[in-house]
Amino acid sequence: MSFIKKYKYYNFIVILSLTLGMIRWSMLERSFPLFSKIELKFDEFINLDDFKIVVEDSSYPIIDARDYSSYQDGYIGNAINVDIDLLYELDEDMLNNIQNIINDYGYSDNVIKIDDSQEVYEIVDTNEDNQKVIVYCWSPTCDRAEDLISVLIDTSEYFGQFGKYFSKNDFSIYKGGWDEWDSIYNR
Repeated sequence: MSFIKKYKYYNFIVILSLTLGMIRWSMLERSFPLFSKIELKFDEFINLDDFKIVVEDSSYPIIDARDYSSYQDGYIGNAINVDIDLLYELDEDMLNNIQNIINDYGYSDNVIKIDDSQEVYEIVDTNEDNQKVIVYCWSPTCDRAEDLISVLIDTSEYFGQFGKYFSKNDFSIYKGGWDEWDSIYNR
């Protein structure tokens, strides 16, 4: 007696349960949790609740813009440290951290589209696979996140190597920063 015939009623129940479950999820107009990534909508800033989902999901790159020693004392989720002071010194580890984000999160295929008539340019994601990059620093009064984003979108001679990959729309800032996160989730 084969396995399928021996357990045909159990197999029927399992298949029926899976089918009804899929139908239920499709009627809820939500993504299937086992098959798709979380799609969040956030603009220039991200709030604590959405940021918590990002941290738990681990599919978005998170940049810790604090200094290197603070990062060593603790960081949020899978955050990568990019210390802007070390970046100004062209520290190899900081440059590698940015290059890893470019390679791992869909930015390597971006191209610059230049409109000479209006003297403007835009970064075009050719595969539409860029992940939003979340940047945080110490607190809402800390400017390091904004400063780092300015450097990463710069197309000038000094830091122009990153400006061809990133645009302002690729970033979102968690303004609560390490202080808010640490006070809520690490204490």
